[in-house]
Amino acid sequence: MRLSLTALCCAASSLVLAQAPTPPSDTAAGLGTPDPSEVPVKDDELATGDDSILKMVLSAREGAGEPALAGIRVAVYDLPGDRLVAKGRTDEHGFLTVRVPFTGAYRLETCDPQHLSTTARVNDCGSTGEPTLMCVEGFDFFTYDDALDSVATEDHILKAEFYLDPLAVGEVIDLDRIFYDFDEATLRPASEEQLDELVAALEQLPGLEIELRSHTDSRGSDAYNQELSQRRAQSVVDYLVAEGIARDRFTARGFGESRLLNDCDDGVECTEAEHQRNRRTEFEVTAYEPAACPELGAVTVVGG
Repeated sequence: MRLSLTALCCAASSLVLAQAPTPPSDTAAGLGTPDPSEVPVKDDELATGDDSILKMVLSAREGAGEPALAGIRVAVYDLPGDRLVAKGRTDEHGFLTVRVPFTGAYRLETCDPQHLSTTARVNDCGSTGEPTLMCVEGFDFFTYDDALDSVATEDHILKAEFYLDPLAVGEVIDLDRIFYDFDEATLRPASEEQLDELVAALEQLPGLEIELRSHTDSRGSDAYNQELSQRRAQSVVDYLVAEGIARDRFTARGFGESRLLNDCDDGVECTEAEHQRNRRTEFEVTAYEPAACPELGAVTVVGG
């Protein structure tokens, strides 16, 4: 089974969280924007008092159309202080609501012994233009609403979903935000965010062991692509080791062009996007012993 460790963010005009969201359309206004997505916030929605609240209604699933998961822990940290400002678990229906001051910036992190952890960020972009912007990054689906026009509240409502990759021996998880320079094994700086998420997951889950795999497209000789993919897989291993993860928890393996995901083999004319699909880094879970999530400290009250 192939899964994706992804941070595709999609803004939508409405979202019923009790149902699976409709896949985004690139032609609809506000949809299809890359991370970080920018959500417009009208000027008259910007309350200035401490009672201006961002209410986040959160859920987690194993993918679009899957049921919401109960018992997923979510921790919310403020930025840049990284203080724990909210925490909780999704209820029996798979939802969790947390409230934090609207004007802050936040990092959200999931934890569950049966799923790979993931993170998201929410913050005021500090735009000087019109309208003011709020950046949302790392959720798999979200929508922004406000309750100011209809009820006596200053809540700003962000409804958001995480798609979590299940952990079991044999699962293959795509690291779809790992990028290399052309014809090189050097990791681009843009790759560090997802690699840091993998570091956090390995720290949370000490019983997790993985095989890192790298693949190329079909352009170039078989021998060259095999060697290039091995160096690329090794570059990810080197990053994890530098971040303090024990070397004996993973192996690196390059497959070259031997496992193409489409028909773009030698001599076949394909688009760059079709070739890009074959240039990928992933990992397979080779051993896993579930363990409880690490204990969290006390919540710091922010705002007034």
